[in-house]
Amino acid sequence: MFDLKEMAEKALKTKVEEVVRGRVRDLEVIVNGTEVTIRGEVETAADKQAVLADVQNVEGLTKIVTGLSVAEEVRKAEAEKQTYTVQAGDTLWGIAQKLLGNGALYTKIYEANKDVIGSNPDLIKVGMVLKIPQ
Repeated sequence: MFDLKEMAEKALKTKVEEVVRGRVRDLEVIVNGTEVTIRGEVETAADKQAVLADVQNVEGLTKIVTGLSVAEEVRKAEAEKQTYTVQAGDTLWGIAQKLLGNGALYTKIYEANKDVIGSNPDLIKVGMVLKIPQ
């Protein structure tokens, strides 16, 4: 015996998958009646808005639950998480050399941490927690 609800959910899932195909990495579509949950990753916030706008136009949907992550936001959050605690004998040049592979990039670390370091990049103190830009 076939289940009409199950058939309708499968058809709805197929429609949603067709609408977002190629725009969402690791796509997962879960259908519960006329409610659809979409999980996966898009590149930008604009991509996320476009995908959701297109899904809203799928006939038969009453609710969309999004679990879409935005890659650029994830990368930004990861970059902001990278920190370094100043040790005795450290210089911004040395920290840049060690963490970024080029001492001359100390200016990037300084610019990201002016609020912590102050106006003189030569005056870093033991214990300061510096954000390390990528």
